[in-house]
Amino acid sequence: MQKYSLFLLLIVVAISLMAGCNPLTPNTGESTITITDALDREVTFSDLPERIVIAGRGTIIIVDALLAFPEGQQRLVAYAKTDQGKGSFTQVLLPALDTVFANDASAEEIASHQPDVVLLKTYMQELGNALDLLSIPVVYFSMETFEEYQNELLTMGTLLGDAQRAEVLAAYYADIVTEVEQKTQEIAEKPTVLFLYYSSRDGTVAFNVPPLQWAQSEMVRRAGGNLVWSSIPLENNWTIVNFEQVAAWNPDIIFLTAYFDNVDQIKQQLVDDPQWQALSAVDSGNIYAIPTAFYAWDQPHTRWGIAQLWYAQKINPQNYLDYDFHLLANDFYALFYGWSPDKYEQVIRPILQGDID
Repeated sequence: MQKYSLFLLLIVVAISLMAGCNPLTPNTGESTITITDALDREVTFSDLPERIVIAGRGTIIIVDALLAFPEGQQRLVAYAKTDQGKGSFTQVLLPALDTVFANDASAEEIASHQPDVVLLKTYMQELGNALDLLSIPVVYFSMETFEEYQNELLTMGTLLGDAQRAEVLAAYYADIVTEVEQKTQEIAEKPTVLFLYYSSRDGTVAFNVPPLQWAQSEMVRRAGGNLVWSSIPLENNWTIVNFEQVAAWNPDIIFLTAYFDNVDQIKQQLVDDPQWQALSAVDSGNIYAIPTAFYAWDQPHTRWGIAQLWYAQKINPQNYLDYDFHLLANDFYALFYGWSPDKYEQVIRPILQGDID
């Protein structure tokens, strides 16, 4: 993808201009719309919502997607915290918007921002029901799998009155998935892979694996990895695993993420640990810290397309030797947020953690 990523971006812009729409400027259209959200609910608006609030948990996923639309940047009036301890990308994009509230804010507090619509993750239905009682429209998003992300980007485009921009963004992910799936077919024997989330909340260190249906698992599987943690009973949330279990799996490759800790430091601790050195992945140098800048790439926010390519390169490097992930990330920020290469160098590159080079 890298060899034509910049060229593809120019084509996207050219097509949009020929169609009479700059992909980095708002598009106008019909005002009365009906949205079918991630819970298969129909929500009708007599006019396009002008005041959008994003509330509850998991807000990064929705906020980052909304702000990829110029209309989203103009209409977001308040949002729940999007900081995972490494700064807020939302505040970088919208420094003048300082209306940030807690992830457990009440329906009454959310209502004080006078929203035309509140966007919530699908697991925030209790909050959604409370907002319904206040006659505030709610649209639910999931965006946890490739298919959901594709469909719900189009939903967001409809909500904002910019379907064409949504199609451009959805095509970006579709091209990446198609490329990875085609190259994955060339893998004769899939390496065993372990994905680990390191957490140290409340002073308790734990290693966790994700449910098989989550994006973290889906991306590793699509990239050609044989998921070793599929052999144990899993919860619907993160499942804690101990070192004995990791050693029993002894995977060929380990992917490591740390949302609230420095992932480079955690990786170094493991590499220096004699117990971990005995593992095949560590001994062969195949333990990789997942890149992170503000947010780790493995999560299903807008950067998951770059993450999909990154996983594929680590699992099947012979097919991705010419990939420069700084260039791919640069193209991503240009397409999604209209950034120049200089801005990427100034804002993102200095805070990058993980094995991106």
